[in-house]
Amino acid sequence: MNTRWSLRNRLVGLFILAAVVAWSVGAAWLTREARREAEVMFDASLMETAHVVLAFAIHEAGQRVGREEDILDLTQVEHAHIEHLFYQVRSPRGDLTVYSPGAPAAPLADAGERGLADHMVDGTAWRVYSLADPRSGFSIHVGEPAARRDALAQAALLRLAVPGILIILLLAAAAWWIAGWVVKPVERTARHLDALNPGEDPALAGAELPREVEPLVHAIARLQQRVQQALLLERTLTADAAHELRTPLAALRAQAQLAQRAATEDERREALAATMEAADRCTRLADAVLTLARLDAAAFNPQRAAAVAIGGIAALVVRESEPTASARGVVVEVAGERIELRADPDAIAVLLRNLVDNAVRHAAKHVRVEISAGDPVLIAVRDDGSGVPADARERLFDRFYRAPGADDSGSGIGLALVKRIAMLHGGRVAVGEGLEGRGLGIEVRLPRAFV
Repeated sequence: MNTRWSLRNRLVGLFILAAVVAWSVGAAWLTREARREAEVMFDASLMETAHVVLAFAIHEAGQRVGREEDILDLTQVEHAHIEHLFYQVRSPRGDLTVYSPGAPAAPLADAGERGLADHMVDGTAWRVYSLADPRSGFSIHVGEPAARRDALAQAALLRLAVPGILIILLLAAAAWWIAGWVVKPVERTARHLDALNPGEDPALAGAELPREVEPLVHAIARLQQRVQQALLLERTLTADAAHELRTPLAALRAQAQLAQRAATEDERREALAATMEAADRCTRLADAVLTLARLDAAAFNPQRAAAVAIGGIAALVVRESEPTASARGVVVEVAGERIELRADPDAIAVLLRNLVDNAVRHAAKHVRVEISAGDPVLIAVRDDGSGVPADARERLFDRFYRAPGADDSGSGIGLALVKRIAMLHGGRVAVGEGLEGRGLGIEVRLPRAFV
């Protein structure tokens, strides 16, 4: 089961979370401030009540001479919240002589205590204000249960929580609707992309897409173009390879048949040698096709590549070509500067191998590999052969193309491989001048940033 959140759910969830956190912080701050203000008001009520009741009690005490204890009806004193306040009046001797209905039997405070204080009386927390009249000697303790204050604070918090919760629910509904409206273009784009046929352009009109989605759609369009190009290259490569393999395979079969019908040992040996040559050509062609297919699907990141010595790779390739070059009477040399390049060493070796092999097959006597550290870096292989007509030079880098007059020993893919490797490294290839005013030169230029 897919447990990932949708974009809409995530937006709504984060919005609600932010609203809840903001409301909680605000409610906590308001509750703290309201409670602090309420404590000040409640304490002021205690103090005001103490002054009123003490004066009333002194007046009453003057009219009730001889009575040691009595109960004063506190309801005769007009004051807000008076029904939740309790008092005890002490006589000049310190005895509790007057108290309110419901007041605890135990003293709310000590006889000599004055001002505001918190006390535990019979297991109950009280907030008590004590006041004394120095002229008459009477004193009073007015108290309020702390639980009453807590109940009032909780009731105030509840009155704040109910509308807060309703507001959050309304905000959640609004956020759900807004998120749906915001992601609707994304959903529409997804349906559009899902309905595309191969080869269709996924781009939509800019007015239909939010700016945040446009880069994604354009990236998908570029990806589809690359996929289409890769598929086209694959189909072209497969068709061309099948076509090119028909000739050496036909030659291979013909030579095998000749070997079967050979009347003498020399004829059979000659036919088998031709068969081996055709098989070698098939092998070279298959290797070239596989290499080109691998390069078509490759990607190169110069930041992750190690620096390689181009001159060292060129010298190795030249040594490998010496047997073939010597057999043709061709001298191959390397000339140039010492350069290290961030590159794929295997790909650079394939590039140089194909260039040198191509030059050796067409050179008269001399092939030169040149390396120069300009901007861009130049890697060139030049020969002194017969060259290529000007009208054929533009097609030299096409796959399976052979210039007029070229021999059949090549695969027709070598220069296409060179072009692909140069492109992978951010470079380009071009046809240049040969040696001594004749022949052909293939020039590869790679960006200086890769050095």
